[in-house]
Amino acid sequence: LATAWSALTLGSLYREDSLYLGYGRRWFDLGERGELYGGVNIKRLRSTFGSFPEAGSAVLADILSQVPPPSEQLKTAVVEAFSELLTQVEDSSLITFATVKKILEFVSDVKYPSGLRADALKALARLKTQGVRGLEDIIGYIQNILNKETDLKLLVAAVEALGILGDEAGLDALQNAVKAYSNDPKQNQIVNTNRAKIREAAMRALGEVLGRQLHKPNGAAITKCVEMLLEAIKVSNDPKDILEVEDVQAAAVFSLRYLYPKKKEFQMHHKRAAEALVNRIKPAYKPSDEMISSVVKTLEAITEQPFEKDIKAWEEYLDKMK
Repeated sequence: LATAWSALTLGSLYREDSLYLGYGRRWFDLGERGELYGGVNIKRLRSTFGSFPEAGSAVLADILSQVPPPSEQLKTAVVEAFSELLTQVEDSSLITFATVKKILEFVSDVKYPSGLRADALKALARLKTQGVRGLEDIIGYIQNILNKETDLKLLVAAVEALGILGDEAGLDALQNAVKAYSNDPKQNQIVNTNRAKIREAAMRALGEVLGRQLHKPNGAAITKCVEMLLEAIKVSNDPKDILEVEDVQAAAVFSLRYLYPKKKEFQMHHKRAAEALVNRIKPAYKPSDEMISSVVKTLEAITEQPFEKDIKAWEEYLDKMK
């Protein structure tokens, strides 16, 4: 009687466990011709594959690294699949330096569809947050895209990638994007609508940066975020003149909710932010119901006060607020 167990693994991609059970005994004594033995051997095999994103990404990485390189059609299909799988990979060690370099090249290559390049860029930003090698200068890379590209999908993705990174080092790039794609009276409505989408993405990205400041607040970074967000919701002395489109303002209002932490680096901005928010929903500026609702939720998040739409109550509270 004998037993045995063995295990074979290929990283996180495949595992095989084998359990053996054997039994044998002598059946016949054949004298001078020897002995005859018989028995049975049982093997139980259990095999499992790693998660599809990890296995698939490893396979795609191999294809991208082929020498000679694969055809353009295959590369396009691989990058499309890769941009999807990269958002799901849990083990970033499967993403090699060579693969990252290839993806960076594809993002910069105008031959590929802009939507595909945009997805790949955001996936790379997520990988950067996981510590993947080869993306140390990704903020500079994104800034270069914002300076040179003209495709709306890629420009919005570049701004969203800065939000995914949540790195205060990207604030200058966000500020530059807001200025570069400001509303231009000389342009037609379609161009300015597209510009507004980029600014809207920038407001959301600022919220992501603020959210990352919770555990290790950087006062200068928080101040810069707040200044840009308040600039977006600012109203002029003339109620007929709203300085920013509502979609951009709505994104800024939402991002200001990240000012809630009870830490001095955040609290020092509470009154100024609350004043700007209350001012935005005064009847003279004809705020939409959606804007009023969003502003009230942000005010409640920052101040923890239940005044809802009561402008007078908010103003009285702000007068007493330090």
